[in-house]
Amino acid sequence: MFEVRLIDAGNLRAAYAVMQLAAPALSLPEFRRMVGSSRLGGRSGAILGLFDRREYIHAIFRAQLDDPICGGKRLKITEFTHSDSISTSMLLAMVDGLEQWGRGVACDQMMIEAARGDRCHSLPLCDVLTTKGFSGQSMIMARRI
Repeated sequence: MFEVRLIDAGNLRAAYAVMQLAAPALSLPEFRRMVGSSRLGGRSGAILGLFDRREYIHAIFRAQLDDPICGGKRLKITEFTHSDSISTSMLLAMVDGLEQWGRGVACDQMMIEAARGDRCHSLPLCDVLTTKGFSGQSMIMARRI
């Protein structure tokens, strides 16, 4: 149902509209530069989108490949930002799309960090991820300095 793909010039404006949900102060030229410099194997990772069959972008995220100490290969999804038009079934399908893409790049583990809080239209992302077998494995705290 969903396909994970790199953000490129053809879908940049649509991706920018979703990205503004998490970063309203980010300008289009800044986003264009960010996308242009992103690489999956690079230090900061690649900026990708979750597309439906109509080519509508439902989520933007940064993906990095990581070699955890415990072995294997982990797909690390950070800055996960999703559109407002989302349901529990869509969130479940989106996670399936991410898992499929992760397997395609030889990952056997996946970590998701949301950028926009864990609620969207009263649907807790944490509950959806728990349903899909995710568990809290780490603690991430942040503040402005």
